[in-house]
Order: sequence, then structure tokens, then C-alpha cells
Amino acid sequence: MPYRDVAFFNAMIHGYVKLGCMELAKDLFDQMVDKNVISWISMISGYCQNGGVDSARLMFDVTNEKTVFTWNAMIGGYCHNKRSHEALRLFRKMQLSASMEPNEIIVSSILLVIAYLGALDLEGEIRRTGNVMVMQIKGSRSRETENGEFIFSALSHLVFFVIPL
Repeated sequence: MPYRDVAFFNAMIHGYVKLGCMELAKDLFDQMVDKNVISWISMISGYCQNGGVDSARLMFDVTNEKTVFTWNAMIGGYCHNKRSHEALRLFRKMQLSASMEPNEIIVSSILLVIAYLGALDLEGEIRRTGNVMVMQIKGSRSRETENGEFIFSALSHLVFFVIPL
């Protein structure tokens, strides 16, 4: 049998995920001797895309390879599955992590969650430390507005600051 490296396993897992065959993807994942961040992200994203958000969270919680990409996969998975409160809780947990800062993808996911919840009174909630940006959200909006209009309206109330060090 030819040697199967991490790239082989990741490609196969990705294929099974795309087909919605999470049991086969998990079987391959469990056979892997060496797993990398791509392996973990594929499984977390796969579970989220196929309705297994709780399984995705279990995988997220046990991985030692928490990068901005694994956080993004899990937060985005919560958003995709309309589990907004869990997305916000995980985002707050990420903010408390001394070694992790959100990237633009995570921030955009959280903005959609805030818009969906009608929680635009979270001024100062979303911040990027370091020399990138601080966002302040001002005002509140009613949930009665259609999502497209609501998000547009919410985005018009954002203030972005670039803070050079």
C-alpha cells in the first residue's frame, strides 16, 4: 500500500465533506497519524455545512491547533446555522484569548450576527487590538426591517478607526 501523507488524507476528507459523507470523513480523520490545521478546519467546516454544529464544536474544543482559521470555521459555522448567540459567545471567548485576534472574515460574520439579532447597541464590543482597527457600533435598529435593508442601515452606522503604532 502506498504511503498516505497528510495532504492525501486532507484531500479525501475534503471530498467526503463536499459529498456530505461526514461519517466517511470522520473515519479517515480518525485514521490520520498526523493531523494539521487543514485537517481540523475541514472537519469543523464539514460538520457545520452538513448540520452537525454540535459535532463541529466538539472537534473545535479538542483541537490543540486553534488558529484564526479554526476560530473562523466555528464562528462562521454558527452563523451559517443561525446559532447567533453561540457565535457571539465564541467570539467573546476568542477576544479573551491573549494570543488570538479576529480577522476581517470573523468580524464580518459577527457584524451579520449583530444585525440579525438587532443588537446594534454593542458599542465598543468589537475591537481589534494592535495597530489594525477599532470599530464602534452606534445606535439600534428594529428587527422588523428586511435583512438586506437592515444590514445596509446598520453598516451606515459603523465608524472605523485605523490606529497606527
